[in-house]
Amino acid sequence: MITAAQLEKAIKTAAACFESWRHTTFAERAAIVTKAATLMRERTDEFAKLVTLEMGKLIAEARVEVALSADIIDFSAF
Repeated sequence: MITAAQLEKAIKTAAACFESWRHTTFAERAAIVTKAATLMRERTDEFAKLVTLEMGKLIAEARVEVALSADIIDFSAF
């Protein structure tokens, strides 16, 4: 559980990020999103362990989930 102060800080951070993000070009956003997908693929096992812990999937299923998510992220960049 988080405190009211932590929640307020998170909301302010999200608002600041949105203001910055909305002024980026599509090409800049695509580069950032593509990098995120690349990082997911590079760190598949790390993310798969989290998926296993949080969703209860078998590690092989979790790796597929990470790969699918990276593919979806890549697709959204175009």
